[in-house]
Amino acid sequence: MGDGCVARKELNVALYLCEHAEAIWHMCLSGQLDGYRASLIADAARQKLDTAERVSRFMTQMLKFLRKQLQRVDGDPDAEPLVTCTVRQLRNAIDYAVRKLQPPREEEVFRRAHAARTAYARDDAPGMGWLSVNGRIDQVKLADHRLLLAARRKRGVQHGDVLHGVLRQTADPGALGHGGIVPPPPTETGSGCSVPVDSVPACLSSPCPRLCLIRGPPSRR
Repeated sequence: MGDGCVARKELNVALYLCEHAEAIWHMCLSGQLDGYRASLIADAARQKLDTAERVSRFMTQMLKFLRKQLQRVDGDPDAEPLVTCTVRQLRNAIDYAVRKLQPPREEEVFRRAHAARTAYARDDAPGMGWLSVNGRIDQVKLADHRLLLAARRKRGVQHGDVLHGVLRQTADPGALGHGGIVPPPPTETGSGCSVPVDSVPACLSSPCPRLCLIRGPPSRR
């Protein structure tokens, strides 16, 4: 790396610290913190943190760490205390602070996918078509279960395995009530069906006033 590149890098570090961590920059000016350690802090903030709030919190944590590492050297009580941590210790502190501020990868992936959720339709056989919707898994399961209930009421089918076949034939807007809500049954008589355990939350949240959950004996295999 040439002298020009070194000077440019040092200038970038100085400007970044002046803007985002003035206290740490003052430690550099007083000789308490050397340029290399300061560059490690500045580079980590620029490359690994994507919001001003996270950068500010990161710099606050690093300032606390650096102040704990201040020690007087050579036994001179009048000497300026220096940051005496090793480079490895500083890197470990930087990595720890960054991990605390970065969102979990699964959360970030979900946030981006949820922001990009879509719905689209495509043609199939003559006169038929497909409607595809992606969204949160609980909302998708709830919509699927309400369509199954609507298909059961429309065709009077009770068996769960047959319901999916009926749904493929009758999943049209007429199967749902006004506003996409499952209509209540027309009489006071009740009916029952077995549903997968993962659809129980959808049953409990169904708007149908005649739908109730009866706990039965555990199944035996």
